[in-house]
Amino acid sequence: MHMSVVVAEGGGFRGALVRAVGVTLTTLMPHSSKFKFVNDLNAAARLIAPHLPPGSGGEDALIRATEELRSMLPVPPR
Repeated sequence: MHMSVVVAEGGGFRGALVRAVGVTLTTLMPHSSKFKFVNDLNAAARLIAPHLPPGSGGEDALIRATEELRSMLPVPPR
């Protein structure tokens, strides 16, 4: 894996928790890999875009696919 991108959406405690889990998982990986933290999907897609295969639809297709997947997931209670 060339790079890990952790999207820590949300603020405060939730964002800090996501970052902590990302650091822990990246530390446990058996090989060294660069990782970046971003605050939203668009920033993550921009980082990943150069590594997407030609013909995949690029950054826009990745964002659309992620939003489609999110629309299928149940909304957690607040």
